[in-house]
Amino acid sequence: MKNYYELLNIPKTASYNEIKTAYRLLAKKYHPDKNPNSPHTEELFKQISVAYDTLSSPAKKSRYDAILSYQEFQPVTPTQNNPHYQTYTKPRPKQYKKPETTSYYGPSSWINLNTKKFIAVLCLATLFVFGIIGLANYVQYQEQEALKQKYLAKYQLYYSTKTQVEKHFSEGNYTACLLAANEMSETLYQFIDAEEFQKDIQAKIEEAGITHLEQNEYPQAVNAFETLFKLGNKINDLDLLNYHLGLAYYYNNQVEDAINLLSNFETEYNPEIPTLVAIIYRDYYKNTEEALKWHRNAKQILSVIYRNVGFQFTPSNAPEGHFEAYYQSALTSYNLKDYKTALQDLRGALFLRSANRDALFMKGLCEVELGYGEACVSFEKAKNNGHILADEMLAKRCR
Repeated sequence: MKNYYELLNIPKTASYNEIKTAYRLLAKKYHPDKNPNSPHTEELFKQISVAYDTLSSPAKKSRYDAILSYQEFQPVTPTQNNPHYQTYTKPRPKQYKKPETTSYYGPSSWINLNTKKFIAVLCLATLFVFGIIGLANYVQYQEQEALKQKYLAKYQLYYSTKTQVEKHFSEGNYTACLLAANEMSETLYQFIDAEEFQKDIQAKIEEAGITHLEQNEYPQAVNAFETLFKLGNKINDLDLLNYHLGLAYYYNNQVEDAINLLSNFETEYNPEIPTLVAIIYRDYYKNTEEALKWHRNAKQILSVIYRNVGFQFTPSNAPEGHFEAYYQSALTSYNLKDYKTALQDLRGALFLRSANRDALFMKGLCEVELGYGEACVSFEKAKNNGHILADEMLAKRCR
C-alpha cells in the first residue's frame, strides 16, 4: 500500500490547505498535457489524484491513517543493538516434572482447559482483526477503482472537448470555440487549470483577429474581437481589445458601431482609441471640430505618459500608436490650414519616428506655408527616406 504522505511530500500532521497546495503543485508538474506520451507520468498523476482524494476527506484520511499505522507496526526482536537485550540469562532451577499418565483417549496434555480456551479466543480475535483489515482494504480498493474510473472519464471528456475546441478554432467559429472552452473549464475546474486554459484560448483568438486585420479580412476580425468582447473572461488589456474591435468595425464599414464602442470608453493609457475616434469624425462625418477635441484627448494622454517615463526613454521604442496620435492630429490641423499647430504636432511625431517620410514631407509643406527656411531641409530628408513627391518640391522650391 502506497504512503500517500510520502507521495505528496507532506507530514502526517499536514492541514487541509497544505494537502491541497502540495496536490496542486504536483498535479501541475505531472499533468499529462505537460508530459505527453509519458505513461509513467500519467500513472503518477493518477496516484497523486487518489492520494489527494483520500487525504482531503476526514473520514477517508482517518481510516487510511489507521491502516497505515497497523502496517507500519513491526514486532521488535531482541538484538545486540536493542538496549533490552540480555547477554546473560540466569538458569532456572530444575522443576519436578509430573510423570505423563495415559488414559483411554491417549496421553494427557500439559495444556489445561483454560489455556486452550484462551488460545481459541486469541485465534478468533486474530481472524476477526485480519478480517476487518481485509474488509477495509477491499473497500479502499473499490474506492480507488471508482476514483480511477472517474478520472478516466474526465480524461476522455477533456481530450474530446479539446479536440472540439481546436476544430471550431480552425474553422473560424470563434464563438463556438470559446463557449466550449468556457463550459469545459466550468465542468473540469478541479481537473485542469481552468483560468490558464481560458487565457490560452482567448490569446489564440486575439492573435487570429490581429492576423485577419493585417490580411484585410475585416468580417473575420470583427467576429474574433466581438467573441472576446462578449464571452471573454478576465481580459488582460481591455483597452487594446476595444481598439482592435473599433478598428475592425471601422474598416468593415461599421462606423456607427465603432463610434458607439470607442466614444463611450474611457482610457488613461492608450491614445490609439481617441485618435481612431478623431479619424472617424474627420474622414467619415467631416466634423473637424469634434475631431480636434478627440486629438486633444489623445495628446493629453501622451503628455501624462511621457511625463512619467523619465530620462531612460528611447523614442524608437515608443508604440506606433503614439506616433499616429501626433501625425493624425497634425494632418487634421493641416487640412484646417492651422500650420503652426500642425508643425508643433509634427515635431512630436518626428521625435518618435525621425525618419518617417510622410511626417517629414508634411513638415516641409507647413514650413513653406509659414515662410520658414527649413522647408528644403525637410524635403531633402523626405526624399532620402523615399517620399515620391519630395524631389518635385525640391525642384520647385529649393533649386
